[in-house]
Amino acid sequence: DKTIRLWDRASAKEIAVLIGHEGEVISVAFSPDGNTIASASDDKTIRLWDRASAKEIAVLIGHEGEVISVAFSPDGNTIASAGGETIRLWNRASAKEIAVLKGHEEWVKSVAFSPDGNTIASGCYDKTIRLWDRASAKEIAVLMGHESAVWSVAFSPDGNTVASASVDNTIRLWDRASTKEIAVLKGHKKLVTSVAFSPDGNTIASGSWDDTIRLWDAVALRDRFPALQARRAQIATVKKNLAADLASAGTDSAALENLKTKVLADPGLTGDARTATMIALREVELNAELIKKQADELKATQLKAAQLKAAQQAATHITLQSSDEALNGMTREEAMAAMGVIAKARLNTALDDANKARLKEEFDKLKNYLKSKR
Repeated sequence: DKTIRLWDRASAKEIAVLIGHEGEVISVAFSPDGNTIASASDDKTIRLWDRASAKEIAVLIGHEGEVISVAFSPDGNTIASAGGETIRLWNRASAKEIAVLKGHEEWVKSVAFSPDGNTIASGCYDKTIRLWDRASAKEIAVLMGHESAVWSVAFSPDGNTVASASVDNTIRLWDRASTKEIAVLKGHKKLVTSVAFSPDGNTIASGSWDDTIRLWDAVALRDRFPALQARRAQIATVKKNLAADLASAGTDSAALENLKTKVLADPGLTGDARTATMIALREVELNAELIKKQADELKATQLKAAQLKAAQQAATHITLQSSDEALNGMTREEAMAAMGVIAKARLNTALDDANKARLKEEFDKLKNYLKSKR
């Protein structure tokens, strides 16, 4: 219907409708900071929206046909969009086109950034996945193996693996460093339209026109394929060598960022060793983020429990003494204020039946008193 709709996760209620596109909206993406939404449409545009105000803030024009996929870089500064045979890169702040990636021979269906932001993967109707260097906008690899169009691509959280979903009913996994195919996941009965990794990288989800979503055990796959085993061994060695520094940094994001900058500044760190180091440090960052998120969720749960307990105690101790004598001494404004206090207390889901009944009785007395004063 040419719109983007925003929904509240907790209540499952619609909270905004973003209107502006003149054609079907095909793809949407949130910026990493959560403040901006990008939408791609068959009206040949990408539109940027402010999440807080639900207002359109920019229209990116350059594609010659429908735009099928859109993605933000991890730092949020660059937007990649797929349309026709090209991928276009845009500067988020200026809304200006900064590069056009050419190489695919048919329509590009999907784009994704690597977690480090240095590489872009694209999936295409020409049966290939192509990897591109973000800085130079140059093609760095062509991954060939699918027997039909590639509809979806995704990077694992550690950046080491690329997953691709295809019309040939398979999901294929590729080693990013060597660009070699390392696994073919078979099970879907019809074309596979979407693929994604879980945040911890241990599970892969795929969606298909066979009306199923399938989950795949990425940990078991790593155990089955030598290339993945070798990479995990490299990563384990890196973590062992950096154990003291990692322990010192703990879960502090700034300390981890400083450590990463220091380690990767070594000019002698090249090739597979550099790749393994980048992956290891990213895994540590992800784990630190997960620990912080869990701690924040625990605090929120504890706060909610404390609030409910306080509300229960407050409700238990509400004694308005709404006897006839007390009521006769109340002004109309005082009675209405008292009703407001009770109405708020009755909203507390932690109330037991006895307190609910008592508050209702108090409320009804005040209600009847006000009616008698009309």
